[in-house]
Amino acid sequence: MKFKVPKLKDQFFQIYPKLRLILCDLDCYSQKRFGKEIIITSLIRKNDKGVHGYGRGADVRVEYVGWKRLIRYYTGKEIASILHCVNSKYIYDFRRPEYHTIIYHRVKGSTHHFHVQCWVR
Repeated sequence: MKFKVPKLKDQFFQIYPKLRLILCDLDCYSQKRFGKEIIITSLIRKNDKGVHGYGRGADVRVEYVGWKRLIRYYTGKEIASILHCVNSKYIYDFRRPEYHTIIYHRVKGSTHHFHVQCWVR
């Protein structure tokens, strides 16, 4: 497992244990299946009212902007495999099945990435 910046490694030990377990499991799967360590790009965000603000959300690199071009870290098949593996093993919330533990998305101003989240009761 790698971290985009050093402070994320410190934050990794401050997030909810269940999220840490999911990320470790995801990293193990990615390394064994594809030979790639996951790269965590975001964890705790101060003043965030969503899961990132409470240590229950993480972003994992899928693509990034290299020198003058977009570079894909995972292929389409690898992305589909990761989504299936994590979402079939970890249920986000039994009462809200439309929510997933891991999604692949892009928000305005960023590249596509995995958003990983856990529900805590």
